[in-house]
Amino acid sequence: METEKRLLSAKEAAVYLGLSHRTLWAWAQQGIITVVRLGRRVLFDREDLDKMIEDCTEWSENQGQDED
Repeated sequence: METEKRLLSAKEAAVYLGLSHRTLWAWAQQGIITVVRLGRRVLFDREDLDKMIEDCTEWSENQGQDED
């Protein structure tokens, strides 16, 4: 049984999100994407990345709605 890794390297996270390595690090520095530090390693939690995608999707869906 093959399971997906929960923690991704920066390279893997950039590919997962379809971002450049530079954008990923910029977003991490700005706090847009959270990081997990294990010793000297900086990793990205797949669940956090998925939540960020959901939050962005909800935000963009609400942009077209008029407020009453």
